[in-house]
Amino acid sequence: EMEKIDVPVVAGTPLATRRIGGRRRGNGAAPGAASARPHVKERRWALTQGPKISRQNQLQQLLNGLGKHYANTPIVLAGVTYAPGELQAMIQADLAAMTATAQAKAAYSAQVQVERNSHAKVNPVIGLLKNFVISQVGNTQDASSTLADFGFSPRKSTKKTLATKVEAVEQTKVTRTLRHTGGKRQKEQIKGTTLVTLPPAPLAAATNSTPKP
Repeated sequence: EMEKIDVPVVAGTPLATRRIGGRRRGNGAAPGAASARPHVKERRWALTQGPKISRQNQLQQLLNGLGKHYANTPIVLAGVTYAPGELQAMIQADLAAMTATAQAKAAYSAQVQVERNSHAKVNPVIGLLKNFVISQVGNTQDASSTLADFGFSPRKSTKKTLATKVEAVEQTKVTRTLRHTGGKRQKEQIKGTTLVTLPPAPLAAATNSTPKP
């Protein structure tokens, strides 16, 4: 009959960590009890920190240790009994997930580089093709329909038409009339007298001519 090994709960490990009133106690204290070492910060298991390569190495070492010392022995962790090989299978699945992620990232990076290389090759040709189409059909509003077939748009004209200029002049006149705004020459013709009001002169300080006793 195989012997069961009940692993004791050690303070500072994830199994001993309990949530009390929104805070974590890492010393294995009962709920509601004060921490025996309040000045010592909780230490988390090393597998939850550090780069992935370090985690892979630690997981592999765990596999080696379990296979060497507990290959045929059930282990009880926090009241849960794990059959021989069950822990090894969990760790192996974690390692396989990490490997799959690394491979997917490598494949994605390679595909992104392929896309960038394609853009660098095609973009100059697209520019030349646009110039060719414009040279054939023109770059004005009259050719907008043909340019739209290629996904291009004609150049916007900044030159104002005569009708636009006349409309702008009429609008300016209306605005000046409503606001009573005159032009430069009209302002020069305005003549008048400006009254300047001076502040009153300060009163002279009264002096006492009576001699002091």
